[in-house]
Amino acid sequence: MGAGIGITPFIAKMKHLAQHRGQQQIDLFHTTTDFDQGAIDKLCADAAAANINLHLTVTTRDGHLTPAQIREAVPQWREGSVWFCGPAGFGEELKRDFVKQGLPAARFHQELFAMR
Repeated sequence: MGAGIGITPFIAKMKHLAQHRGQQQIDLFHTTTDFDQGAIDKLCADAAAANINLHLTVTTRDGHLTPAQIREAVPQWREGSVWFCGPAGFGEELKRDFVKQGLPAARFHQELFAMR
């Protein structure tokens, strides 16, 4: 899950995965308030090259992404890990919810990220 500018480390990882394809199933959620078609097109191309399922939420159009929406889109979420980079409050909200729903806390990874 990359929220806003928090998508940046995931773009780098997608470029790496495109060169070294593994057999993992990866679902990448990106939520943003800004919509730039060129940037979204590049993000979609990177995801396709890395064989990643991209889920895009534009909050001004789609509303806020919720943990329930993530779980609905990835029914096998309990078998994986959650990696998050974005606003700290959103990450904390996601972690609380996923842990409450049964994800071991050790499988939720959050980048230390804060806007100044």
